[in-house]
Amino acid sequence: RDEVKDLSGQENVPILVLDDGEVISGSGTIADWAKANPAP
Repeated sequence: RDEVKDLSGQENVPILVLDDGEVISGSGTIADWAKANPAP
């Protein structure tokens, strides 16, 4: 969880780290992001 804290400033999981370094946390937020950004 040290890496999670370094990336997001918190110890909660899950987090998603995008290629550009943006960090998205929380399963609902990650699911919303995935729906809005489908894989090609």
